[in-house]
Parts: sequence; C-alpha cells; structure tokens
Amino acid sequence: GDVSQRKRLRERLQCKPFAWYVDNVFPQFKVPPALKANSPRFYGGLHAKSPGCCVDTLGGKSPSNKVGAYPCHGQHGSQALVMSQNGLVFLAITDYELCLGSGPTKDDRPRMMACHSPKESWTFDEAKGTLSPLRSHDLCLTALAESVPNSPYDLKLLPCKPDAEGQSFVWEP
Repeated sequence: GDVSQRKRLRERLQCKPFAWYVDNVFPQFKVPPALKANSPRFYGGLHAKSPGCCVDTLGGKSPSNKVGAYPCHGQHGSQALVMSQNGLVFLAITDYELCLGSGPTKDDRPRMMACHSPKESWTFDEAKGTLSPLRSHDLCLTALAESVPNSPYDLKLLPCKPDAEGQSFVWEP
C-alpha cells in the first residue's frame, strides 16, 4: 500500500529512529555488540523436548558459572537467551555480557563465558533441534533427567547421537 502520507507525517514530526532513542534517551539499555551488527537468529527459552526442561543460568551471573537446566517457567529471566546470526548465545540475565560457553571443562558442563570469542559460537540445526559448539560438531548440548544441586535436571555436552533423548531443543519466544 501507499505509505507516502505516513512518511510525510514522520518528517513533519521530526521522528527519530529507534536507535536514536536507545542512544540518546535510554543509553543504559544494553544491546549486545554482536546483535547491533547481526539481527538475532533465535530468542527466548531453549526447551529440551525430553526430559521437558529449559536451559537456565541457575542464578549464576559470573564468568565460569555453570549453565544448567531447570523446569521451564516461561518468565524468561534466567532462561532468556538470544542466539545471534554468528552463533553466539547471549544470556539475558547477564545484561548480554556473557554467553553460553562450551569449555573446555573437566565435567562436560556448559559455562558462562565472555561473548567476544568466536570459539564460543554454536550451530543450531533446526531440523534435528541440536545445539553444538562450532569448534566441536561431534558434541551436542544434552538435557538429562538427573538431579544436581539446585535442579532436578542436568545439562552437559555429550557426543551427538541420532534420536538421543535430551539432545533435541526448540526455541520458545
């Protein structure tokens, strides 16, 4: 349709783009640098179909803190993630300063890491629902129905297996 009338109204009112608002009116709003250049590929909660839990920061907000799994609560917060086009998985609870990291770890658990390292990029296979570190395609994020402190579930990086329970995830906005 014809939007020329709306464009003239915006010019007459001297409307600014949203980026101007963020930069000048609300500068404390943090937009991840990687997301300024690349639009998000996925966002929301990362839900493991089986055993039925979500990736969760479990209260952690510091580098090297473990990232785990917890019953999905739909409130985002500790379960809010943003995956950029370049594969970084930002943790919203850390003001997008930390990302899901793949290690190296002695216990096969993902951790919070600085977002500036390309080695912390991931690939998400939409058809299979698998999330793998870019540097190790043979490993998959795996949710397990095993109790750990703070959660009835566990989250590990384990060898990818076709149709493995706990290795199929969906993004839920």
